[in-house]
Amino acid sequence: MEKINNINYMLVHEAFARDGWTMYHYFMRGNKWVKGNDTVTCFRGGYKLNGEPLSNERMAEMLHIDRRAIAVCEAIAPHEIHGAYGRAFLEGVRWADAHPISENRIK
Repeated sequence: MEKINNINYMLVHEAFARDGWTMYHYFMRGNKWVKGNDTVTCFRGGYKLNGEPLSNERMAEMLHIDRRAIAVCEAIAPHEIHGAYGRAFLEGVRWADAHPISENRIK
């Protein structure tokens, strides 16, 4: 079975919030996000969509999580993405991706 909890939790949490899902926290159990008729649960590290296992690929596609952000989180793994270093690094990568240097400017 595919490991289904390797997308950084903070990326997933931010993606749910950005996409308009409502989060419910269950003390010592996990979280549940609800939007319309869909429910995503996260208990014991596994994500399920309406009771069915949710793969990393499907979750990234469903929540529009940038694969580059996932790669950055994996690259700085010793540092937390929600810490000062992790946030600054991720924002720097996002900025650099949004503002590529054109070949005309390099001489």
